[in-house]
Amino acid sequence: MPSLHFILHFIFAFFLFSCPSNAQTIIVDKGGNGNFSSVQKAIDSVPPNTNSWTHIYIKSGIYEEKVVIPGDKPFIFLQGESKDTTSIEWGESGSSTQSATFTLNADNFVAADLSFKNTYNLALSAVLDDQKPILWAPAATIYGDKASFYNCSFFGVQDTLTDAQGRHYYKSCYIEGAIDFIWGRGQSVYEGCVLNATTGALGKAGYITAQGRESSNDTSGFVFLSCSIYGTGPVDLGRAYRQFSRVVFRNTYMSDVVQPEGWSAWSFVGKEKDIVYSEVSCSGPGADKSKRVKWEKNLTTEELKQLEAKNFINQDGWIQGQPQVNYCNHFPGIVHGQIKNFKDSLIKLCMQEPGIINVGTYFRCLNGIPSSKANLMRATDISVTSLTELAMLQATIIANDVLHFKLLSVVSAAWMFCRWLLNLADEQRSHFSNDSEHTNLN
Repeated sequence: MPSLHFILHFIFAFFLFSCPSNAQTIIVDKGGNGNFSSVQKAIDSVPPNTNSWTHIYIKSGIYEEKVVIPGDKPFIFLQGESKDTTSIEWGESGSSTQSATFTLNADNFVAADLSFKNTYNLALSAVLDDQKPILWAPAATIYGDKASFYNCSFFGVQDTLTDAQGRHYYKSCYIEGAIDFIWGRGQSVYEGCVLNATTGALGKAGYITAQGRESSNDTSGFVFLSCSIYGTGPVDLGRAYRQFSRVVFRNTYMSDVVQPEGWSAWSFVGKEKDIVYSEVSCSGPGADKSKRVKWEKNLTTEELKQLEAKNFINQDGWIQGQPQVNYCNHFPGIVHGQIKNFKDSLIKLCMQEPGIINVGTYFRCLNGIPSSKANLMRATDISVTSLTELAMLQATIIANDVLHFKLLSVVSAAWMFCRWLLNLADEQRSHFSNDSEHTNLN
């Protein structure tokens, strides 16, 4: 039987010579163990007007800096280790566009697993106690076209996310604020996002959106799909920043913080016929429309179809053309079924602590297996007792991902191979648990 040492070398050599790598990777680490210790310096190092992706991987830490991506630096993929541990923070205020902690001016951009925070006025109750004025203080300002954000967080009070212009896609993001905390003329889809209205200390209602569509021919608007709205105080879904403001909530859970009237015409009272505000198939105590403003629109089936992501922002398929983030918290650095920097990714994987591994969740996340098929795998939990076992398990799962094995039968075969490797490693048997409490896949 071949030795474990030989098998490991064979697997690693296979990946090193067969994994495609068409993106440069830059490591940012505050501790000095990367290429740069500053996010902005890493961005500055990217050559202008490139047409290939640059992956900037940011290790955990609070990066206190103002970050700007200029217009001549497209195709940047900014990724943190986790949005809970990797944060870009600054505390400037006074301008709804110029005071942002993060500003994107370039087209073709992806961010994942990062937090963007404007610390000015963030402690809202303390600000009000000190009679300090609440000012415009964005966490992020997005000007570029074809920008997508996956599993990111945005923290602020007023104008938290300046969704200024261009087509944007926000997936599984967290957005927090009190006043107009998603605003601008962006043409954007927010899918599976959590919106947290921190209006409890205001003493009055706040506003989630302030969309600025300029005319009936303007293609901009905000569409929220399968989102959740929570908060500490009353909030309206939106107020009209411009006369043709357009905001649609679909299949969204609304807690009781949402005001009964729901919407405000703001400076356009008497011109409500031009405002397009609508709710479709929403749920929760805040979704009761019996006391909504009378001018809220009931959109037709065709109008709703035009506001689906594929028709509203993705007609040319640009989202699929970008690095697709299959984010698994345990597996950083894996993008669109490829290891963009295999050596770095493998090191990160093997630095994980031994513990409980949920195999069904991994295979679903890394391979895009539909939940119906993933559930058939019963999401087995494994107790991994050593770093050797963990490395072997991770190498096998990477192999499954890189080779794009999609069929459940092949996944099962890969898992059987993994078990053989685990037993070979230290002659320890893995312990299986198929309890129903573990069958829920994220």
